[in-house]
Amino acid sequence: MNTYTLKALTLVEALAIGADIVSIARARTVHPRILAALADVEAAHAALDEASREQEEEGDPPHLASLAAPLVSARSLLARIDAVLEAHAALPGESKHVEAARRARLALFPNGTTFLRGTATAVDVWGHRGLERAREKPTAQTLRALHLGVAVKAATAAIAELGAARRAASGAVVAEREEAGTFEALGELVVALRAYAHVVQAVECVTDKDLARELLAPLANRRAPRRQPARVEPPAPAAPPDVHVDADEAPPSRAA
Repeated sequence: MNTYTLKALTLVEALAIGADIVSIARARTVHPRILAALADVEAAHAALDEASREQEEEGDPPHLASLAAPLVSARSLLARIDAVLEAHAALPGESKHVEAARRARLALFPNGTTFLRGTATAVDVWGHRGLERAREKPTAQTLRALHLGVAVKAATAAIAELGAARRAASGAVVAEREEAGTFEALGELVVALRAYAHVVQAVECVTDKDLARELLAPLANRRAPRRQPARVEPPAPAAPPDVHVDADEAPPSRAA
């Protein structure tokens, strides 16, 4: 049975993994025990999502001057990425190219781009979530094919700069309030995800390994490496004892 390293999950990673797990499992027919564990994941995910939204509604921190440049840059880059994806998704026909653009746009901006007109906190949180999904293989391939790789890297850097500036401007008081509001909810979701993974492996790995692999796909990059058994080296052979032969006891030579 695999184990998963979930202790270091960030808020954004936990929300993305939780949403993917729920989406995949709800589209399949699964065992009642898995449904029960999934319900716990859904409840914990909803609680964490609500806590993160409450952060956004608190508005921007004071001292907005330090946020201006990274905020404008992040908004501009994300809007540019969305515009390119929207243009390709709107092309006539139902080709693979068009469908890939639609999927990529939905992955990056599942709730649209109205957050770009919101606060710096909203741009930071929602932009970060979208760019996390941009790393996933199918989406990343589509973005590279549309020559958006450079824009995605620049947007990622701008969001990172915006997040750093926002935290610095917020000060310790806001940071403590955010931690108090989300830390407990994040812990609950991690517990639910770990329990879900355990139930899926216990129930489906015996009967349908392919389904188990699909249900746990969002956790694949969190799989802990299996420990290899320690190699026991055979003991080195003992050195032969030194034998000292006196000259008087030496056997006669053949020449003699």
